[in-house]
Amino acid sequence: MISRVGFCQDCFDRNRPQSASQYLVFGSTRQAFFFYKAKRKGLRGYTPHLYVYLGLTDSGFVRVKSTCSMCSCGVNVGKEKNGSTPFDIKNYDLGKMTVTNWNSLINYTHDKTFEI
Repeated sequence: MISRVGFCQDCFDRNRPQSASQYLVFGSTRQAFFFYKAKRKGLRGYTPHLYVYLGLTDSGFVRVKSTCSMCSCGVNVGKEKNGSTPFDIKNYDLGKMTVTNWNSLINYTHDKTFEI
């Protein structure tokens, strides 16, 4: 699982992300989920997403499932309990992409011109 920016039509329609919007990311170093709040209004519709690798198709494409990780869009957040915050990922979209595009997502580190 990786966290990367992707386009979300629902967030575009709701004019998100906005500053202080909460979102979920998966930290690859710690192999854990973390909540953050947006520091400023970002580019409309471009929000953090969770991507899960499902394998290769017979035709050589990468099968993936992905979801917007903005709270109240692709992620439901519960009330804090004992210092932890329960959450539920609503649903994933199934799709496929080229190996080149998947590798670009994997190798992407940080774009200093884009910040949420």
